[in-house]
Amino acid sequence: ARVELLKLRGQGKSVIGYLRALGVDQHAAQDIAHTAFVHVAERMCKEPSIKDLEPYLFTTVKNVWIDWRRALSKATPMTNPDQEIADPASEEPYDGVVDRIDHQPELEATMAALMQLTPRQREIVVLNKMVNLSAAQIAEILPIGEGMVRYHLSVGLRRLKKILRLSDDGTMGEAR
Repeated sequence: ARVELLKLRGQGKSVIGYLRALGVDQHAAQDIAHTAFVHVAERMCKEPSIKDLEPYLFTTVKNVWIDWRRALSKATPMTNPDQEIADPASEEPYDGVVDRIDHQPELEATMAALMQLTPRQREIVVLNKMVNLSAAQIAEILPIGEGMVRYHLSVGLRRLKKILRLSDDGTMGEAR
């Protein structure tokens, strides 16, 4: 079990990037990722024969994220209106996830474009392109078939290309 857990050690950046692409701020993404890794470690100690650990990790991350959103929606509103609230837009997005994007404006444009996709498309595109999971692995994480994963990936990537006005070589530019 320990060897398997060590293999997951390198997935931290991918998990944080996945959560950031789902619209979670940096600090909450770190908290959710930590909780998910703890859940996986506890499960590995009880049942060390999990078939494919990477999809299991991302399923756990997704479930912890869902629980976090539910808890957030039930949270009581702030009672002190004078308390200063941090502006999420002022936080720097995690810049180690997408190696191909090395400029802040392009990263911000990509994150904004991802937010315009449907939740299913966004999740599948992020898992495939940023976390490098295959369609079969994504299908194992999500409750849909591999064909539907490929469909949502195709439609999502087409929409991203249109939103970002990507040229055929993948660089950002003017729409043709």
